[in-house]
Amino acid sequence: MYISDLSYKGGAFERVVSKRASSLFNLMQAADAEEVDHANILNGQISGYLVFPSGGPQSRDYMVEILKNIPEPFLHALRDRRAGIVFDDSREGRGHKNDRATALHRVLHERNIDPTRVCYITQNRFHKEDYTTWAKDHHLNSTISVLNYDYHIKRFFQNSWENPRKQFEEKLYTFLNERKIERKYICLNYKPRPWRILLLAYLLKDDLWNDGFVSFGGLQNQGLGRAFKSNVWSKGGPLDQFLELRLSEQVKEYIPLLEQKGKVLFGIDDKNPPSTKDRTLDVLFEFFLKSSFSLVSETAMSTRPLRITEKPLKPLCNFHPLIVFGHCGSLGLIKELGFQTFGDWIDESYDSITNSTERFAAAYRSFLDFQKNSVESVLNSKPLQIRLAENVEHGMLHVPMLYRSKIDPAFCAELRRAVPLAEGIGPTTY
Repeated sequence: MYISDLSYKGGAFERVVSKRASSLFNLMQAADAEEVDHANILNGQISGYLVFPSGGPQSRDYMVEILKNIPEPFLHALRDRRAGIVFDDSREGRGHKNDRATALHRVLHERNIDPTRVCYITQNRFHKEDYTTWAKDHHLNSTISVLNYDYHIKRFFQNSWENPRKQFEEKLYTFLNERKIERKYICLNYKPRPWRILLLAYLLKDDLWNDGFVSFGGLQNQGLGRAFKSNVWSKGGPLDQFLELRLSEQVKEYIPLLEQKGKVLFGIDDKNPPSTKDRTLDVLFEFFLKSSFSLVSETAMSTRPLRITEKPLKPLCNFHPLIVFGHCGSLGLIKELGFQTFGDWIDESYDSITNSTERFAAAYRSFLDFQKNSVESVLNSKPLQIRLAENVEHGMLHVPMLYRSKIDPAFCAELRRAVPLAEGIGPTTY
C-alpha cells in the first residue's frame, strides 16, 4: 500500500512538512504502508492513499477545496478504486454539521467521486452517528466512511518516556518518600475557552486561586495563534460564549481580574513567564508532587461523551486524583483506556449528568468537598496511594503497548476496510 501525506495551498498540492503533518501518516507507515512521491498517486501512475491533514479549526471547508481541485488522472484512479482519500482531522473534535455535509456531497457529485472512496478521521465519537442519520434523512445510497482516532492521546503516550520502567520506579520512589505538598491542586489551562474561563472565574470568586498551581495562557496572550487571539474579545468569541453560560452571571465581575492575571505559570515568576514554546512545562512532575489533585479543564463541555484529550491523562500518570470539567461521560472514556478513577474518595456523580450547566455545578461541588481533605487523603490513605500508583504504572508501561499491539493495528485494518484498494488492476491510461 502506497501513501503520501500532503496539503493543498496556493492552488497546488504539496507534501506536508509543517507541524500540522498528518497524525496518521507515521501510523500508516508502521502498518507496512510505503511513502511515495504524491505526484505519482495524483497522476494515477500508482495505486495508493492521499492523506490530507486538517486545515485547522479555522479551515472549515478544506475538504471541499481539495476535492474541487483534484486532477483528472487521480479522479480516474478513484473511480477505478485504485486510490483513496483520507481526511485526517484526528487533532480535532468537530461535530457533524448539516451544511458542511451538504457541501461535501455536492462537490463529490459534481466531480463524479464515489463517496466510499473518501474517509474522514475525527476524535468526535458521535460524528459518524450524526452523519449517518443525516445521510438517511437525505436518502443517500453512498456515504463517506467516518472513523475515530484520538491523536492527542496517542501523541502523549508515544512521546512521554524514553525508559518507562526505570522512570516509573524512580517516580514511584519519589512519590512515596519525598512528596511535600505545597498547594492543594493543579489546574492546567492554555487557550481561553468559555467553560475554562468560567472555572477560573469561580476560583477567583471563591478565593481559591492561590490554593493551587494554576497555569493560563491569558486573555491577551501574545503567544496564542493570531486567529484565536483576535477572536477572544470579538463578537461570538470565547468571552461572548462565556457570557452566554447561565453560571457566568455569578462570576462575570471577575473577568477584569482574570485579564489582569495575564499569562500565568503556577504563580511562579508570573512577571517573567517562559515563552509559549515552553508549554510542556505544565507537565513537570515536580508540580504534581507539590499538589494533591488535579482540576482538569477540557476544551469543551457537551451533553455526550464526544472525546477526551490528553489533559486528564497527565494527572493520572503523575499520581493525582482528578475532577474533570469536560464532556458528559469523560470518566467512562478514561476507564475504557484501563485507568481507574476515584469514586471512593470523590463524588463522581457529576460525570453522568447530561446538562452541561448542572454537570459543571456538580463537578465544582465535588471540588469544594474534596479539596478540604485532599492533602491528608493523598498523604495518609494507603488505598488511595495504591490506586494512584496503579494508574501511573498502567499509563507508563501498559497503554503504550496497548496502542502498539491492539489500538493502532485495529485502526489501520479498519481504515483499509473502509476504503479498500482494488487488487490486480494496474494504472490505466486515459
